[in-house]
Amino acid sequence: RRFPRAGDLIEVQSGVTEVGGKTLRLVHWLCDPESGAAWASMEAVALTFDTTTYRNAVAYLNLGMGGFVLAAVSARFLFPAVSAEGRAIWIARAAPMSARDLVRAKFAGGLVPILVVGEVISLSSSYLLRVSPFVVWSGAATTAVLAVAISGLAVGLGAQMPAFKAEHLAKVASGFGGVVYMACALVYVGAVVAFEAYPTWLFYDSTRFRYSLGTRHLALAAGCYLGVLVFSAAVAWLALERGARSLEAREFS
Repeated sequence: RRFPRAGDLIEVQSGVTEVGGKTLRLVHWLCDPESGAAWASMEAVALTFDTTTYRNAVAYLNLGMGGFVLAAVSARFLFPAVSAEGRAIWIARAAPMSARDLVRAKFAGGLVPILVVGEVISLSSSYLLRVSPFVVWSGAATTAVLAVAISGLAVGLGAQMPAFKAEHLAKVASGFGGVVYMACALVYVGAVVAFEAYPTWLFYDSTRFRYSLGTRHLALAAGCYLGVLVFSAAVAWLALERGARSLEAREFS
């Protein structure tokens, strides 16, 4: 049996051997053009699927990654915000400013940068993945809610566990309080992503395949979104309130 050498002509014969729902099986034969004898053969399986759903799913799950980034940035800059007063904290407490006003000022000052970072991550990733408009704007809205709650959680827990005598603010973020804050923030982000998964899929699927949702589905989706808003507001408010009370009860000298 003679095998082809450099310069020989090769005849390629191809055929489809099987067509499935999402698979296509192809066979290619390398033949001698003179005798028709087969020199070699190979088989390939092609997968065909629509990437639209996968891209939208990745964009939605990216909310969790974006939330992690916001939590990490807040741990570095917002959690030590109250501790940044250092030994001069007694001056701020002696001024005509309550502990609640101080905590709220720290929260308001850090919220805008965190919100901008979150929206840049959310909108840019949605643009790159070319997702549906609903996923784009729902992701942006959820990111805004995450930014508010995470900022409040960081400042509030930072006020409850301050380290006014720390030599460097990075040590505050990497200390015990920073670990507790990161754990709470990640649990919160995971809960929000889990709560919004089903209603987001409902609206995305109905928009893509053009069908109307029933009253039960609409009520369930509204309940999930409303639950996320109430839960997030409670997280931010409770953290800030407890932080203010803890700071108010602390004695400074």
